Amino acid sequence: MFITEEKLLQWSIQESTDLSSNAYHFVKETLFRLPIVVAHHNDFEAYLQGSYANATNIKRDSDVDIVFQYNGVFRYDDSALTDYAKIERNKYYEKANLSFKQYKNTIYHELLTAISHYTRVKSVFYKPKSLKIILQNPSIEVDVVPCFLYKKYRSFSLQNPDSTSHFDAGISFDNTETDDIIVNFPKQHIENGHNKNKTTDGNYKMTVRFIKKIKSLLVDKNIISENLASSYFIENLIYNVPSRCFETSCLKTLNNIIDFLLMTPLDNFQCQHKQWRLFGSRSTQWNKNDAIFFIGILKNVLAGKYNI
Repeated sequence: MFITEEKLLQWSIQESTDLSSNAYHFVKETLFRLPIVVAHHNDFEAYLQGSYANATNIKRDSDVDIVFQYNGVFRYDDSALTDYAKIERNKYYEKANLSFKQYKNTIYHELLTAISHYTRVKSVFYKPKSLKIILQNPSIEVDVVPCFLYKKYRSFSLQNPDSTSHFDAGISFDNTETDDIIVNFPKQHIENGHNKNKTTDGNYKMTVRFIKKIKSLLVDKNIISENLASSYFIENLIYNVPSRCFETSCLKTLNNIIDFLLMTPLDNFQCQHKQWRLFGSRSTQWNKNDAIFFIGILKNVLAGKYNI
């Protein structure tokens, strides 16, 4: 069955954000009342990441992801610095005496104490990559991601050592089940997505939403697996499509995107934050063969081969 323009337009509409906004503010206010945060208030920041933050959320991925960043400790990549700059940087900073597990465990226990007495809080879980809060009446899930500041250095000078001109600022946290260290750049992801949406006259984010909806319907029909193409990877893939491909017609846009992706080598595609390539072995990168398979599935959807 062929997909119609009307159906794609319907799927491109953003879900209401009222519930997500309410949940975000409730959890954020609670976090900033925690004893560790009160004692070091200026070293903490909380902000959104994920589909809700990027305005690409559909009903299936409307949960709230909150970055809870501690800037009193940071991790770094100094591989771009000269040997002299590395020596100067290492002399300037002291080694941190707070481990990530200590930090995450403290946030978890203090959050559990602070939040569990609220009737709207159903449960709180300690997950490998986050702290998951289940709210009820109405139901919504909130993932709090405790993390440290991450600095990807471009330069360093003792004259102004903490200047943000020296580095790209990201986040770093551990998978506390495997001890793998995860690095990401959610602020850059959001900013670049916003700019892409402007250069496409607002068509980029609506396109991401209807492609996510197509994916969710394919999963429901058991045509593909849920983990073939995550919401995050779909957004990154579509970000690499040139702005000229996005038209006012959803059908034309989908056709343009599929044609471009089928004709273009994918190896040099970037993540939306532009800090590394989309395809590779990092946990925040995608398997290229999975992406090629997903693109082929989208071509079959456009050709009317699936009843979704």
